[in-house]
Amino acid sequence: MMFPVDLGAISPMKMVLCRNRMRVVALCGALLAGHVRAETYRDATHGWSIDLPAGWVAGSASAVKALDDHAASMYAGRKPFTYVAGFSKSRDAIQVPPYVIVQFTPTDFTGATREDLERAFQAIGPDDLSKRTSDQAPDWFRDQMGKSKLGTAILDPSNRVLMTFEIPGPPAILGRQVGLVAKDGLVQMSWYDFAEKPAGTPQEFDALAASFRLDPDRVWTPAAGGGGGVLSGALRGAIIGAGIGVVLTVVRVFAKRRKGASA
Repeated sequence: MMFPVDLGAISPMKMVLCRNRMRVVALCGALLAGHVRAETYRDATHGWSIDLPAGWVAGSASAVKALDDHAASMYAGRKPFTYVAGFSKSRDAIQVPPYVIVQFTPTDFTGATREDLERAFQAIGPDDLSKRTSDQAPDWFRDQMGKSKLGTAILDPSNRVLMTFEIPGPPAILGRQVGLVAKDGLVQMSWYDFAEKPAGTPQEFDALAASFRLDPDRVWTPAAGGGGGVLSGALRGAIIGAGIGVVLTVVRVFAKRRKGASA
């Protein structure tokens, strides 16, 4: 039952207290809503977006460029992929686990089937990783590339490329990758964390992976059939390059650690 309230009977002091309480309640509600609501990051150039969990931020453009420049110096020939974004819990330290790097590899998937893509990723071996390393790279770098392992890639029902990978280190890194097949290339989100004592949680990865998406007009449609034999040439080279890009980002961290240890 509601009773009428005579506002004139309320003292000015009580009115102020009442208003302040209402402001506090409204502020708390706004803070809670902001905590729950994920911030969406969108790359308009390559047509993808991702929702960042609470506490996660996008890395600075300069940090991402430095990572991409280092990869170019270590890759044999013209680097086919580009690191386009990085996410972690520190804007300027995007390579402190757990962290995520997104890379784009331009590729023409016209005529390719689901089976073609799976076989192309599964064909990447340790020799491919070491052979694509620049002659200017130090021996320990080549050793890391040769010992790194890319797990068996599969395509889920949504045509996302799912793959795990291991990089020996130290420290050893265990990663997971989700690749989105666009009409003109492959957009990969790679998650990096310590193998022995992970700093992140499965829930964080699951939230990032579930929200990682292409713009509707960018989504690739696989060709019909059981595999058209398009693995040779540019397609296979691009996919091998994409796989190497997943590993190269971590090896840069090892390079910094070695440099610091010898100083």
